[in-house]
Amino acid sequence: MNIFSRNTEVDGEEVIERFIDRKISDEKGKKLTEEGNYFDNANRKARFPFILDILFFIAIAAFIMIAFGIINKVIQDRTFNIVLNQSLVLFIIEGVLLVFIICMFVLKRVKVKKVVNSDEYKNKIDQYRTIEKECLEELNIPLDSPHVDVLFSFYKIKDNRMVNAFPSGVADYAVFNLNIFKEDNCLCLGDFTIVVKIPLNSIKTIQLESAKYRFYGWNKDIPYNKGEYAKYKIKSNNLVYKMDKYYSLEFEKGNKTYEIFFPEYDGQIVCDLVGMSPIDNTSK
Repeated sequence: MNIFSRNTEVDGEEVIERFIDRKISDEKGKKLTEEGNYFDNANRKARFPFILDILFFIAIAAFIMIAFGIINKVIQDRTFNIVLNQSLVLFIIEGVLLVFIICMFVLKRVKVKKVVNSDEYKNKIDQYRTIEKECLEELNIPLDSPHVDVLFSFYKIKDNRMVNAFPSGVADYAVFNLNIFKEDNCLCLGDFTIVVKIPLNSIKTIQLESAKYRFYGWNKDIPYNKGEYAKYKIKSNNLVYKMDKYYSLEFEKGNKTYEIFFPEYDGQIVCDLVGMSPIDNTSK
C-alpha cells in the first residue's frame, strides 16, 4: 500500500494519517490557505476564457492541417504558382489563421505578465515565502534539507483490487515535492503542513522497479530534459511526464507492509540518507 494515496470513493482516514508525526498550527494553516487562494485567483485572471483557449488550439490545428495539405499539393504538382492559383482561398485562410494565432499568443503573454509583474503579486510571493519558512521552522524541518518528489496516487476498489482513479485519467500519479531528513533514528518527509515519520529499523528494502508510468507536474528548477535529468530520458507532452523506472521504499508497521514511491531521478537521495543499497529489479 502506497502511503501517499487516496481512495476516491471513501471518506475517512487517509493512509498517510497513520504516519503523521506533527502538523502546523491552525493559524499557519489558515495563512497558507489564504495566500494559496490569492495565487489561484491570480492564475485565473492571467488566463483567457476557456472558449478562447479552445479556439486558439483549433486555429493551430487547422493551420497545421491546411499547411500540410498545401505542401502535399506542391510536391504533387511541383509548381507553386499553379497551387497558389488553384488554392488561393486556402492561402487567405492560412494568413488569417496565422494572424489570429500570433495575436492570441502575444495577448496571452501580455495578460500573464500584467499579473505576475504587478507589485501586488510580487509582494504576495514574498509574503508566501515568509510563511513557508515560518511553517518549516514550526515543524522543525531543517531549512537546508534536500527535496525529493514522491508519487501520489488516486485509486478505487474494483473487483477486489486497486485500480487507477486519477482525475480525468490523464496520469497514474501526481508528484509532491517534500523535504527529506533524519530525526530520532527515523526517516522524515515533510512539507509546509505535515511531517511523516518512519522508524529506520522498520524499513525493509529499497527496490528499483521497472514499469511505465505517467505523472502530473514537474517540481524541479531544471527542465526535465536538461542537465542532471537528461540521462533519465523522461518524455513529456507538456501535460504529463513519462518514465519507466521508480524506487519503492518498503517498511512495516503492525504486521502490514507499506510503500513510498520515488521517481528514478530522486531515488538515490533516499538510498544515501537511509544508508541502504537498492535492489535492482529492472534486469529481471
